[in-house]
Amino acid sequence: MNTASYHNNQAIWTELLPGGHHWSGRIQKGTILRFTSLGAQANVSLFCVNA
Repeated sequence: MNTASYHNNQAIWTELLPGGHHWSGRIQKGTILRFTSLGAQANVSLFCVNA
């Protein structure tokens, strides 16, 4: 098991998407991607490719 500790909670990118919208982008290796639900019935579909 790998454990990492992070010294701050500073986001380098924040995006708010309305329901039914999409986003795509490149995420650097080692970057943490966090999704936060703003509502009780929110969900996400995620497709990742290691290219």
